[in-house]
Amino acid sequence: MNLILRYNALLLCVSSLFAASIAMSSMSVDLGSDSMKVAVVLPKVPMEVALDAQAKRKTPTAVGFRDGERVFGIDAVSMAATRPSYVYQSISSIIGKHIDHPAVKLYRQRFPFHNLTYDESTGQLIFHHPEGMSFTVEELVAMLLEYARNVAEYHSGSVMKTCVVTVPSFYGQAERESLARAVRIAGLELQQLINVNTAVALDFGIFRRNKFTESAQYFMFFDVGYISTTATVVSYQIGKHHQGGKSAQDPILTIMGVGFAPSLGTSSLIYRIRDHFAQVFSESAGIPINILHQNARAMSRLLKEAVRVFTILSANTEATAQLDQLADDKDFRAQITREKMETLCEEEFNAFRKPFTEALTSSGIDLAMIQEIVLMGGGTRIPKVQEILMTLGQRSELGKGLNNDEAAVMGAVYQAAFHTPGFRVLPFVVRDYNAYTIAVDFKRAPQATPTDEKSDSGEANADIRRVLFPRGNPFPQKRAITFNRHTTDLTFYVNYVELRDEESAYLRQSNLTRATTEGVAKAVEKNPGSELRGVKAHFSLDYSGRLTLTGIDCLFFPLAVTDETRKDESVFQKLNNTISRLFGVGANTKSNEELEANNTTENTTVDMENETNSSQPVNQTAANGTETNNRTTENITQNISETSNLTEKTQHTHTNATKELKPFTERIGFHQELLYGPVPSDAEIEKSIKKLRDLRQADEARREREKMANELESSIFTMREEIETTVYITHSTAEERQQLSDMLTNTLNWFEEQDAKTSKEVYEEKLLELRRIYLPINVRVTEAQKRPGAFEELNRTITQALGVLVKMREINDVLYHLDQSMKEKKKLEQKQRQEKVAPADEPLPQTETTKVPDVSEHPPTLTPPSNEDANVSADEDSPPVLIPKPKPSESKDEKPMQTESNEEQPEPPFVPLFADTEMESLKKLAEELRTWITDSVKLLNEAVPHQTPPVRIDDIHSKRILLKSKLVPLETKLTLFQSEMERAHHQQQQQQQRQQKKKASKSKKEKSIPANKTKPEALPDAPAESTAGTTEAPKVSPHLEL
Repeated sequence: MNLILRYNALLLCVSSLFAASIAMSSMSVDLGSDSMKVAVVLPKVPMEVALDAQAKRKTPTAVGFRDGERVFGIDAVSMAATRPSYVYQSISSIIGKHIDHPAVKLYRQRFPFHNLTYDESTGQLIFHHPEGMSFTVEELVAMLLEYARNVAEYHSGSVMKTCVVTVPSFYGQAERESLARAVRIAGLELQQLINVNTAVALDFGIFRRNKFTESAQYFMFFDVGYISTTATVVSYQIGKHHQGGKSAQDPILTIMGVGFAPSLGTSSLIYRIRDHFAQVFSESAGIPINILHQNARAMSRLLKEAVRVFTILSANTEATAQLDQLADDKDFRAQITREKMETLCEEEFNAFRKPFTEALTSSGIDLAMIQEIVLMGGGTRIPKVQEILMTLGQRSELGKGLNNDEAAVMGAVYQAAFHTPGFRVLPFVVRDYNAYTIAVDFKRAPQATPTDEKSDSGEANADIRRVLFPRGNPFPQKRAITFNRHTTDLTFYVNYVELRDEESAYLRQSNLTRATTEGVAKAVEKNPGSELRGVKAHFSLDYSGRLTLTGIDCLFFPLAVTDETRKDESVFQKLNNTISRLFGVGANTKSNEELEANNTTENTTVDMENETNSSQPVNQTAANGTETNNRTTENITQNISETSNLTEKTQHTHTNATKELKPFTERIGFHQELLYGPVPSDAEIEKSIKKLRDLRQADEARREREKMANELESSIFTMREEIETTVYITHSTAEERQQLSDMLTNTLNWFEEQDAKTSKEVYEEKLLELRRIYLPINVRVTEAQKRPGAFEELNRTITQALGVLVKMREINDVLYHLDQSMKEKKKLEQKQRQEKVAPADEPLPQTETTKVPDVSEHPPTLTPPSNEDANVSADEDSPPVLIPKPKPSESKDEKPMQTESNEEQPEPPFVPLFADTEMESLKKLAEELRTWITDSVKLLNEAVPHQTPPVRIDDIHSKRILLKSKLVPLETKLTLFQSEMERAHHQQQQQQQRQQKKKASKSKKEKSIPANKTKPEALPDAPAESTAGTTEAPKVSPHLEL
């Protein structure tokens, strides 16, 4: 029972360690439109980029389907050259978008051969494959994420469950929510969606954290990607933030300003070059350009060649494009220079200026304060782009120290480690940038007065707009808005506002959500003794930049509060509001759940506040203000101290009346509707999850089938080669060889006729049929080839056993002689103690517990030694001890004290370390095995090669195992004895060294005593100091003898 419990405990520990290793593993994915990178973080392993199946650090974001088979990465790109309609590329650029979105229109223009539709019920773009399959964009992106997880798991050898995914900074709520659903469909848990520019800035700052000070340092990152271009102004400084309810001082990364062009990237330049090549080929081959554009295969090949030429022109001044039999059996050849490319792409190069200027403008930072313009993205390798940046930035050189391909994924994996329990990363606070202003629109309360019902324009019952998260607002952050005068259910809208024309065109839909409260009237009925002061909605902009309506509360104030107290409270509230507006947050009043702010003025009915947690994670946006705000607070505190004291005195007069009357909240329900488009239901998402699971199982079955087919094919050719060798001919009959050869020929003919529909079981059955004939021959050949080695191993083991046997006998002999020597020494010591007489001039030894009486006062009565007293002194060098004669017993019943007998005790017999039976058994077994080897070799020489051998390799191994079972315990015993002897010898050497050091130290001290201070000799009758230090011994006359 104990064994079972221990086994279960061991399994529990192993499973716990395995679960902990899974929980402490995470990955990041830099999901680009052209390629993706994957990085992993593991316990005790540095964060690193994972290599794919081709040992590449980045993988093309392409997925293809052919005959029900999925291919990814470079294999899918290769398929696109011949079957472009079977492969889907740049999928992430259209995720979460409507079919009328500008990005979708551009995608359909570049990939006209795809059959793309839109489902109005689910808001999903759907690709229809030529083989009859259909996939949503989210499903295709989920497949890419699933492939990224396979790359991470293959590279790390650990199971990946969580991930951080990069997104462009200009993605809106629709794109972010759609990508989050794709992560869920892929079977992963999303830790964070991090903006690409933020991840790059984080990776840049991590390795320079020691260079930052309390003064802000400004950098610009210019990223030219495959689809888009982004310019970012970033601030680094050492500052205070809240961590775990405590104030800490760490590096802070703040995104100050962002400028972007969503449809401007290297793909714009590549497609310009492709269209130029198409025009050149159309003119030279005489093919109309519209006909050429309809040739999907030709345009796909031209695109691939344009990518190659574009890469060459980034480092060279000219390049040559060449394609054989591009269309109508005609070849294409053209030469292009870098100057020609710059002329073709002049419009795109001029457009690169706009993100640069927008980033500077939105940040409010002067160009002279930018320390360095750091290049990011493959497009920044273009000399023309670098020239534009040096002109705009007024620089002679640009920052090129960043890894263009891996900076984003490494910054993202740092966040993955930060979010994963068990990892401890260096604190680095991240304050991201809200790209679009988010506001709340609602109607005024119906019961408002006629004067208040008019808006700023004088229109009655007009819409009211309150900005919730302004442009550039750092996140993650929580905020709330209070509808003060609404005492019934209301409806409000959350929208994008203050959008530029290009932003409105990209987002397409500025309306985000419509929310309606449910249960305000019930909450009022439930609290008749309180007054409803408004409805408060709570919003959260999390780490991923996703906006969430987290809850709605009704605010109640008890009716027992007097008018005078309310007036005093309003004065105090207004005072707090004055301070709060300087910080950009609402005033704080404690409620049951959170700090509530009320910015109510005479003409304003909406209350908006900043909500911050008292204990925030390391990388969460700190809610406290900057140093400027702190100084402002100190000045305001001094100016309003008198007013605050007056208010406190006024409140003190009402303390007893309002002590138990505090405002409180009650949570109510709400209904929320997304306005940027329909989203898939949970049932639709589960359906997509099942589709990917079925595809994954089909891929696994296909791999198993291909593995079995490859094994059958290789076995056919291997068997055919082997049966023609001499060794196989010797150990087989002609009939066996002919039968195997015929079956191999038939199986090979059958194999060449099979297709992808043949199952794994069929291939496996064919392989078993071949092995039924082949294995008997192969066994005989294997026996003949490996038998000499088996005999050699057995002989070595026998020799080893005999060698151990010799050592065992030697040790027994040594121990026997040592035992005899110790017995002789003991006898000699006993004889010497009996004959030894104590010297007359030495003092009596003393013990720590016995005090010898002074012989001058009480001379002892000396008695000759008896046999019982002969063994008192155990040490040969000890001085004789004076023993008083015991007094006779006064009582007749008392018996005299028993003393030890001096008679010799019989010595115990010698017990050897190794018993004779053990040695005899080992010797006998070794001799028997040698005889068995001789007989076996004789039988094998007489046997026929093509028959089953009389002695098998397994028989030889079993004999060796039998000998090992006898030998191993004896070897272990021998090893332990030798190690124990070595340990004892080592201890003895250490003891001798300590004694030598002690003697040397003592002699050194004796030599250091001056000659005139030598100790005088003691008088004969004076007591001498005991060496023990605890008792005194009298000086004994040298004439006294025992």
